[in-house]
Parts: sequence; C-alpha cells; structure tokens
Amino acid sequence: MRAVVLYLAVAALSALAAYIIRGNSKIVSNILLFISLVSISILGISIFVEQ
Repeated sequence: MRAVVLYLAVAALSALAAYIIRGNSKIVSNILLFISLVSISILGISIFVEQ
C-alpha cells in the first residue's frame, strides 16, 4: 500500500511541476510529464498484477 501512495505522489508532483514549468522550459516539462506517465503506468501494472 505504501508503494501505491508513493507512485501516486510522484506522479502527481511530477505533473504539477511540469504544469508550473511549462512556460519556461519545455524540455524539463516534457521530462517531468514522462516521469509522471511512467509512475502511473507502473502503478497500474502493479495493481493489475496483484488482482
């Protein structure tokens, strides 16, 4: 359960940081969005495997 919360927090913070940085640096923003997508997909895969 702790890992689920951790991945969700990383995804949410990465998406928020990407939204904030979007105007200044698109490269950093895209990297943060990628991190967010990776952590959400790891979360989804882990939930699917546990079922």
